[in-house]
Amino acid sequence: MNTGISSDVQIVYNLFEFETLVDVDLSVVMYIIDNMGNSKYIDTSLLKNTNTINGIENRLLFRERYNPLSIIIKKEYEDSIDDIYNEIMEYHKQEILDKALPTDILSFCNLGSTISGVINNHVNCKDKLEEEYIHSFPGKVITKIDEYDLSSYNTLYAKTVDNLFKYKNLVNKKIFIINARYNMMKDFLIYKPEAMAVSTSNTMCVIDPYKNLTIPSIGGL
Repeated sequence: MNTGISSDVQIVYNLFEFETLVDVDLSVVMYIIDNMGNSKYIDTSLLKNTNTINGIENRLLFRERYNPLSIIIKKEYEDSIDDIYNEIMEYHKQEILDKALPTDILSFCNLGSTISGVINNHVNCKDKLEEEYIHSFPGKVITKIDEYDLSSYNTLYAKTVDNLFKYKNLVNKKIFIINARYNMMKDFLIYKPEAMAVSTSNTMCVIDPYKNLTIPSIGGL
């Protein structure tokens, strides 16, 4: 059968983590602002100094800790942010996803999915709610739940360096991680050591979740 695809064309299988395509971090922070804005736990300086979505996105990308609440919870309560985050995601995840915005990577993912048979995009989701979110957008993207075997994929798009160690058969792959401070050393010039270890057997790259962010001075954050 003639498929119309040259035998010289490499068929690519990409696996995207859900949170590379959907800005859950931003939605969680906005949920906190909307529902706990007057709480004693909230650092109101964020609200005074960052009054745009773009500004909050910047601060999220330039935070040092993985937990997005680290930019808004007061320092004296920072030991509780993991518990607060987990509780929000357990009991209010649908609300979080209802307000979550797609990253620019999602546009790329859906665009590539139209190249039938050449580029095959799969999205690694944690649950059915995430699958439903992805399928609300156009594009023939296949969703999987807890897909951590990379034997069938050429490329992985991961949110964090730590996530890489969940995967099996992580050899000879092209890996994109989000270009964010929490994935880098403090000088922002090299990956964290964990990523450097993975890079010995894979090709490592960074990818920006947004194409039009105004990047703030690192020293000012």
